[in-house]
Amino acid sequence: MKKTTSLLLKCVFALQIISASTSHAHNPTTEDSLTKSCFYSAKAELENMLSGKIPLNYERAIFITENAYRGNAIDYSEYKKILDIHTERILNLIHNNNEADKQVFKNNILYTKAEQKEQYRKLLTNWAIYTYLTDTTYSVNKNEFVYYLPFQYSWNDPLSTIDWSNSQVLNLLTHKNGNCYALAALYKILSERLSSDANIATAPNHIFIVHSDLKGISYNIELASKVFPG
Repeated sequence: MKKTTSLLLKCVFALQIISASTSHAHNPTTEDSLTKSCFYSAKAELENMLSGKIPLNYERAIFITENAYRGNAIDYSEYKKILDIHTERILNLIHNNNEADKQVFKNNILYTKAEQKEQYRKLLTNWAIYTYLTDTTYSVNKNEFVYYLPFQYSWNDPLSTIDWSNSQVLNLLTHKNGNCYALAALYKILSERLSSDANIATAPNHIFIVHSDLKGISYNIELASKVFPG
């Protein structure tokens, strides 16, 4: 599993660099030298991740490639603070919907009781991430009722041919609107933060999420249309 995850991360990293570099190549400006410097810096850090010189970090990899597109104008600590806020909201959603005490976990020939509890935790976490991204959610903060609107799919620009930033997590965090790549990448970041073992999968001209159910069977999560295709 770790080998597969590592290979997947390599593919995603490569896709980010190639796509972002191509976008800039079609829009040359007088700041080309700065742009190249930003992308080469991101490329060097990704190479260090892939060679084992520094730990693999998908959240960081997404940031440095997208920030290079923006001339490294975004502060990494601010990016992490925003993700911290979303992570905390999802944790509250998990806490308020946790019914582990109502489940019956027994050792069987496939899984131990402890493994079943962990499967339940991961499934609940993935449900919470999916729900937070695709539906209106609620919480009570200091006796005040607060609701959070879902993230939206960029139906008017699904391939980011009008605005390349529609494919970026940074844009999604700012405007809550993005294509399948941005939505899947944000889901993956939140999954890694919460250890839910969700993975990114690709199809022709598309990208989506895959994770396991309580029986260990994988199924697909489509964030754009909010369905679960076979």
